[in-house]
Amino acid sequence: MISFLISIDRSGVINEIIWSDPAYVVSKHHDTLFLLFDEEERPGILAAINEMGADKDSFRTLSADSKDLKCQIRLFLLSVDEKILVFGADIIAADSEECRQSQEIIIYMFMKTVKSFSNSLVFHNNTATSLQFDKIQSLNNELINTKRLLEKTNAQMNILNMDLNNRLVKDALTGLVSRYQYGAEIRSLIAANPGKYGIFTFLDIDDFKSVNDNYGHASGDKYLMAFAERLKKMPIENTIRMRIAGDEFGLFTYGLEKDIAPKIEEIWEHINRCVLSMPIEFDGYILPIAVSAGMAVFGVDTNEIYELIESADFAMYIAKKSGKNKYHAFEKNEYESLRVKQNED
Repeated sequence: MISFLISIDRSGVINEIIWSDPAYVVSKHHDTLFLLFDEEERPGILAAINEMGADKDSFRTLSADSKDLKCQIRLFLLSVDEKILVFGADIIAADSEECRQSQEIIIYMFMKTVKSFSNSLVFHNNTATSLQFDKIQSLNNELINTKRLLEKTNAQMNILNMDLNNRLVKDALTGLVSRYQYGAEIRSLIAANPGKYGIFTFLDIDDFKSVNDNYGHASGDKYLMAFAERLKKMPIENTIRMRIAGDEFGLFTYGLEKDIAPKIEEIWEHINRCVLSMPIEFDGYILPIAVSAGMAVFGVDTNEIYELIESADFAMYIAKKSGKNKYHAFEKNEYESLRVKQNED
């Protein structure tokens, strides 16, 4: 499940990333909420923001198509003075309207709780102290009601979780390791042979949107399946092959010694030879294939898995920005320079 909780101002600028799971969903190079979604979603999101009052717990919900994840995100917005809390998730499942309403109430209570605890408790005198305890008591009552709602939907959620667990390990379309499981797979590979180095390769298919637009989503799925089959056949040992989201894929190669640069070149050569050397063919179509790739090194750039993926994602962004169909290795100084430039802008 993809989820995030952020704080924005009333123009959509992101003030704080409270959490993002996975880490790359909302990262440091996303300046505004609008950058997370397709351009045509901007008017609807902006309208929801403008409808919210600043003097009370104004609450709005809407759905929007993600720009990079190729899925729909359900957004929940709660006003906090001049700022707005935004909770987003890709799976808000409900078998009935009653269940959906219960879930929205639960999320509303949860966001009010976050809002309440974000305010400092200041006790200036006995009156202020009394007011604070009244507020805490009110919050406690709300939490009790939330618990009752959770118990009511618990059976349905258990069924949904069982179904989800059955789909965790493999991506349903491509058969690669899924986005729900690759973190555990990577940690397992590292634990089996600690003290080594690894390379995470973040792959984004160039201009994949034109395949869906020109040939339809069914053909787009066949294109992705053919691409995944080529990744599976790449002769690289100790490598996890995964589908991150939509047309984004990943490779994690582990067990390497200190001399990393030649291995990065070798991985890119394998990609060129096994994946990119021939067009993709299906149903009589012959379509070109190109990718932008970013590579980050576990044990050098970072020892944290999701930070590693975010670093590789940033490197891929540089490769795509500089002309596509090439790779770029992560450079921390480059990343920091871009952050400084963004802050100045």
